[in-house]
Amino acid sequence: MATAAQDPAPLHHGMSAGEYLGSRISSLKPPLLDAPNPIRLLRSLNSTQWAFFFVAFAAWVCLSSNDYIVSYYMPSRNRCADNNGYTDRHGMPSTSLPCP
Repeated sequence: MATAAQDPAPLHHGMSAGEYLGSRISSLKPPLLDAPNPIRLLRSLNSTQWAFFFVAFAAWVCLSSNDYIVSYYMPSRNRCADNNGYTDRHGMPSTSLPCP
């Protein structure tokens, strides 16, 4: 007898592997709901959320300008980063790795 304190049987209990995988793949389809109005979404942001956005945008601008400045003023380091195959987390050639 199952009591309220015990967990019920998992949803995949009694399914074959093929049935379980079929149910997982069919659940990946998005529901295709209408997208909300982006202007209304922007107007719904409060001042704290706008502050977070602008701080993140400023950090992104500083990071990208730093990468540009390093590659502009140190072409030998940029050339080395292009040749060693290392990339940063965005897929761009990394300019912070030492040249072998």
